Amino acid sequence: MHVRRHRLLPALVVAVVGVPLAASGAQPTAPSPDRVVGHLRAGAPGQWSPLHPATGSLAIALADGSAALVSVGGDHDATVFDQRLGVDGSLGPRTEVTSVDDVEDCRVVDAATAVSNLAVAVECRVRTDTEEPPTRLVQLVWTGDDGWVWKVRPEGEIGSVDYSPQGQYALFASNSGYGRPHHLTSYHPDLGWRDLTRPVARGNSGADMIGAINDSGSVLTVRGGGYEEEPGSWYDGRLRIDGYNARTEQWTIKHSRRRQSGGFTARAVDVSGGRFVATVVESRSTGELYGRAYRVLVLSGRPSAPRSWTPRWTYGVAAGRAAMTASGVGVVAWQAAGKPVPVDEPLGASPVSQLRSWVATWAPSRGRPTARRLAGTTTAGDAAWFDRSLDLSVGGDGRGVVAHAQHERDATDWAVTARSFTVGPRGGLRGATEQTWRLPKDPTIDVVAGSGNTSITLGSLVGPGYPAPDVQYAVRAPDATPRR
Repeated sequence: MHVRRHRLLPALVVAVVGVPLAASGAQPTAPSPDRVVGHLRAGAPGQWSPLHPATGSLAIALADGSAALVSVGGDHDATVFDQRLGVDGSLGPRTEVTSVDDVEDCRVVDAATAVSNLAVAVECRVRTDTEEPPTRLVQLVWTGDDGWVWKVRPEGEIGSVDYSPQGQYALFASNSGYGRPHHLTSYHPDLGWRDLTRPVARGNSGADMIGAINDSGSVLTVRGGGYEEEPGSWYDGRLRIDGYNARTEQWTIKHSRRRQSGGFTARAVDVSGGRFVATVVESRSTGELYGRAYRVLVLSGRPSAPRSWTPRWTYGVAAGRAAMTASGVGVVAWQAAGKPVPVDEPLGASPVSQLRSWVATWAPSRGRPTARRLAGTTTAGDAAWFDRSLDLSVGGDGRGVVAHAQHERDATDWAVTARSFTVGPRGGLRGATEQTWRLPKDPTIDVVAGSGNTSITLGSLVGPGYPAPDVQYAVRAPDATPRR
């Protein structure tokens, strides 16, 4: 069970609970983005710490209580670095992992971890004179026995990164920006790297493909399809779930469905014990520019006979997260847009919607998921547009956190509420506690929940999809005893 798997913005720093740092002394007034700046302070058991400013690298908690800080820097930001926070709070040296030739502006975009093993995806822009240069994908894996290994794909953008529940296999699912087939790469410490050949589906190849892997090396992929010919008119919608059996080395179509006047976009998938959970955004043709054309589709159960559930149609769906506990309970979260409200300025601007946030659990014993609406709404701003105003993370032991932004139209500040909980075997959310922070900007949100450890990182965007270098983080120490 991976502890963490979701898309990240570059130059983020997150705090990791249970790894206190020694006092770092005075901080520079203008910290360099090439160095790790942080003063980790965990709260009391079950409590969040105050927000602390940070910049630099991405920190990922490992099961042994330490943390890995992975960053990019050097000439052209083309070098990947690793730095470790020890269990005793010591900060190790920042060491070079690898440098990538003929690229620039690298960034850490996705990560997954299990049993103190770590998989990281780094995307880099190829140095060319073209206006839209191709993306080069660096796939990195760290294990305690072998250290860092990596493999570079000449062209590709990450769809998902996953680690099997007991840390046996890492999986990278990537997509081409040039019409090439989707690609899957796995890594095992004894078997090394392997490119999984996957049959190309007929018809529309769809949008991004995502995947998850189990401890035997078998893979499950979810791929959507469909295109919007004009606003409000969708065509050739396809959804397909494929399974790869590592023992027979055969691919099998587990499930497929079509919507001739609609489309599907795969958002997240997780597997555990032969079961899976996935979130997909489903669209339909309405003939309207801003119609009720979208809803989240939740799939759960056995891949060959999945159960499905959808809420009512809405004006849009943002985010879309999924995780599964070791007991087989699926946990999902998403945001649904209300009716757009016309805006006066700037001239020609699109109407603005308010997003409502939801979290749902689906236990194997239940015929349908239990959905809970989270408090408040948020204006559909840049962070929501880039899938960053809600995040969910759940560990295999059921401890998790969901965080979402809140903002009323024309308000001058924003709020972020994080709800920590433990998922019971029947899908109940036990021991839920909430913490809210007030912020002056439209926030981006990243959360991590492991074996009781929880962290939240709050950033912002300074341009379309481009993050501000400085972020804030808070940490929540684990409860003294697990709630089951």
